[in-house]
Amino acid sequence: MNNFQKDLFDRTKNQEDSEYVQSCRADIDEWLVSKTNQQDRVLEIGCSTGTLLKKIIVKTKQIAYGVDISEESIRLIDSEKIKATALNLDQEYLPYEEGQFNLILSSHTIEHILDTHKFMEESKRVLSKNGRLIVSCPNINTPI
Repeated sequence: MNNFQKDLFDRTKNQEDSEYVQSCRADIDEWLVSKTNQQDRVLEIGCSTGTLLKKIIVKTKQIAYGVDISEESIRLIDSEKIKATALNLDQEYLPYEEGQFNLILSSHTIEHILDTHKFMEESKRVLSKNGRLIVSCPNINTPI
């Protein structure tokens, strides 16, 4: 992670702790969970400490996968059903097979990625033929 990315990550991480932002994120997470089913093989790009993935595995009863730039966040994931990896998508490739997932979720992450083309190409590579990619990002009026 370069200094610019680390500074941005640290500033937004502090903002994400606010009650209002947590409430907004909970609404987004609820909507994302509603889009899953028991057959889904799920990858979350930008999984942080696995909050969303924990909700998903309750519904799907399957192992879920996640990646995040923060090694500290990955270490805080406390579920055996979440297989998470720390990596920087601007510098590394997703460590998964082609077509491995039929659902990729990424919430409030793409705006932190410098190489969005690579993000999309890698997502496409690991997504199955009829898979779904759901990306959400804040707009200019969002407080984070």
